[in-house]
Amino acid sequence: MWQLSKRILIIVTAPFLFIGAWFLYSGFTAEPDMYTGSTLSNFYYMMGGMFIILPLVLAGVIFLVIKKINTRKIYLAQNGIRGEAEILSLEQTGIYINNLPQIRFQLQVNLPNRDPYQIEHKETVNLISLNSLNIGAKFPVFVDPVNPEKVLLLFNSRLEF
Repeated sequence: MWQLSKRILIIVTAPFLFIGAWFLYSGFTAEPDMYTGSTLSNFYYMMGGMFIILPLVLAGVIFLVIKKINTRKIYLAQNGIRGEAEILSLEQTGIYINNLPQIRFQLQVNLPNRDPYQIEHKETVNLISLNSLNIGAKFPVFVDPVNPEKVLLLFNSRLEF
């Protein structure tokens, strides 16, 4: 399961919030420009707002994306049909997410009381788990009861949250 460290989030966003607060303070204390009659405070207010609002919005979006990914995994682990998936083929897609390779699997999914079926599934794989991924290898899987194309692979035969 993906985790978002609150400490890292604070370390990353705090400098932007302090800079934004400084811009807002500078906007209150800025004197009017003697040539144009407008104040530099408008610029400071805009910059302060940007430095405060944008990092908070970005942090919120990151939080929601991670929550959605984790909610999907929890849903499949709790409500999914447990079965077994056999690797028919696998290849790297060329995409790396957090220095982890994304693998495209061709899987045959075997569920109790259902006919086996094949799906294509993409997933980032931990580097430690890569050596256990061979054609013909079988792994436990949770399958969405509503959409059998959605699966949660368990590479280590246990739920990795």
